[in-house]
Amino acid sequence: MKTIIFVLLLCLFCFFVKAQSANNKLAITKAEKSKLENFWKKFKKAVLEENKTGIASVCDFPVSCDYCDSVNGDNPNIKITKANFYTVNYRIFFSEYLKEVVNKKKILQIVGKNNDTNFNEYNFSFPIVKPSKRGEGKQGFFSLEKIKGEFKITSVWSIP
Repeated sequence: MKTIIFVLLLCLFCFFVKAQSANNKLAITKAEKSKLENFWKKFKKAVLEENKTGIASVCDFPVSCDYCDSVNGDNPNIKITKANFYTVNYRIFFSEYLKEVVNKKKILQIVGKNNDTNFNEYNFSFPIVKPSKRGEGKQGFFSLEKIKGEFKITSVWSIP
């Protein structure tokens, strides 16, 4: 009897481990993987070279942003148009912390798929303000969606 109970518990444990493993894996096709890697090559090059045109090419304007500077400074939640991207909002893409992330990481190491929406949306994070003794810091996220067969940045958001 103890053997049967042990075998049943072992089977349940194995089933649980398998289910957790399946849930934690990024369900991504080879085609999506390739498109994400293509996005990353363009994005990385543009960020490291501080190339505004390169960044603009991987964005689907208008891009929603909850912490970007508006042109007149009064709206904390804005839509970045292509015009105000080139004048004000390009700076978020050239921070030293974001450069560290793109220089050290591959997209498939940091991207997460958002299964809560009907979109084929992925997110990856970067530090806006690193944690310190005085505060918890601030984390930024880029949301990517497949637009006309290519992944593009559609929003930038932050926590806390």
